[in-house]
Amino acid sequence: EQLNGYKSGGGDRTAHAERLLASWAGMNFSPEELASCTLYTSAEPCAMCSGTIYWAGIGRVVFGQSEHDLK
Repeated sequence: EQLNGYKSGGGDRTAHAERLLASWAGMNFSPEELASCTLYTSAEPCAMCSGTIYWAGIGRVVFGQSEHDLK
């Protein structure tokens, strides 16, 4: 967070990186561009982030570790 300039202070527990990125992308790219985008993340997105990614229209998600493996 320090390197990308985002400040998560303020107690917003919904401010997950994947959700913020999907919301931003949905406002800044066309549906065609979004469909060809790939979102890369360390761990499998939570249900909230997955929904945001879906509704934003991002075409593909790649994650390094599944939710199951995190438990």
